[in-house]
Amino acid sequence: MPYVLLEAAAAGLPIVTTNIVNPEFVEHTKSVRAVVSADPQAIAEAIIKTIGEKSEGQLLLAQNHFPLSEMIPKTTALYR
Repeated sequence: MPYVLLEAAAAGLPIVTTNIVNPEFVEHTKSVRAVVSADPQAIAEAIIKTIGEKSEGQLLLAQNHFPLSEMIPKTTALYR
C-alpha cells in the first residue's frame, strides 16, 4: 500500500482507491472510497461522487494504525 495514501488521509483529503489496499486502512479512514479494481466505471463514479461532496474529513492518526517502523520492513520485504 502506498504511503502517500496515509499522508493524504492525515491531511484530511478524500481518497478514491481500489479494494486492493489494506482493508484496515479503509476501515479506519472515513474519507476513503474503495472500489473494485479493474472496474473503470466504478472508479469514475466514485471520483464523481467524491468531487461532488464537500468533505472536511477527520484527520487519521496514521502513526497509531500504521506505524512507519512496521511499514518500512514490510515494504522492503516486497522488493527482496
